[in-house]
Amino acid sequence: MNKNKKIKIKYFVIGFLSAVALGLIIFGTIKLISNMTAKSDKSNLANEEVIDGYIYEKNNMSEKYTCDKFDDVWFMMNNYFVTNSGELYKFNQSKKFSETNQNCVRELPESTIKSYVNGYLVTDNGKKYRVDYNNDNKSELNEVDFETYNNYSILVSDDIKYACIVKEDYDNRKIYFNVIKADGILYKYTLTYDLDDDYNRLYRIENTEEIFKADNEIIKYFGTGIEDEDKFPYIVTDKSVYIPEPTNKKCEEYDDIKCEYKYVKSKYLNNIFKDIVFLKYIDDGTISYYSKTNSVYIGIRKEVKK
Repeated sequence: MNKNKKIKIKYFVIGFLSAVALGLIIFGTIKLISNMTAKSDKSNLANEEVIDGYIYEKNNMSEKYTCDKFDDVWFMMNNYFVTNSGELYKFNQSKKFSETNQNCVRELPESTIKSYVNGYLVTDNGKKYRVDYNNDNKSELNEVDFETYNNYSILVSDDIKYACIVKEDYDNRKIYFNVIKADGILYKYTLTYDLDDDYNRLYRIENTEEIFKADNEIIKYFGTGIEDEDKFPYIVTDKSVYIPEPTNKKCEEYDDIKCEYKYVKSKYLNNIFKDIVFLKYIDDGTISYYSKTNSVYIGIRKEVKK
């Protein structure tokens, strides 16, 4: 065999072995990724639950925290919460307070909160507070004074516990609020106004309409933020969580059919109800909640059956 032929065979063998080695490396890498993905999928599935055609994916978002008052929360506002008896607490999920050695501490100990009116806390002695953020982006509680003709002032009464504005109809001089009254029922309030000689608005309640009530349950708060003003992402009572369900399924498919909703108990959220401190709406398919020990993200999506 001549020298050139030997060299050709040598390089052929080297090239063949290199190709085999590369193939084994690629195969091993694919196998490794596949195994990792499978493990990841199994891990994700462990946090998923399918109920009534919806997939609920649960993920923890924070480190654990402690607060003895989380068994008694009425509602939360930013990083403050109010207990069922009206006590106001500040909450920090990442740091404790030296006074309590917990992640919550009492604020305004001389007062109790009797109602929430569109971002304002109203105390039993008539004072109003709002949560603002300073230059360091830290929240602070500031006392405010409603203007004489502020539309919120008419909603400050012993009969109203929780109120959020829905929309304002400038052309017809109407403002709409969703209101929870002391009877534990959810209403829609229509406010209208006249103008005095100085063009100040003089508000009055024009109409009240019952939206939702739950037998033998007291409504505590509701979710806001959905574009559809007639829809709540959830309604929370002292015993249950209710979510919207279209009365006509075709409205979810056709643009020219308006959806109307009834509210039914959420099987998933009621299964974990005792662990929920407060629900928070994020977007159309995502909510989060504060549990007794850490904050939790829940992704909600429709199940796609194969």
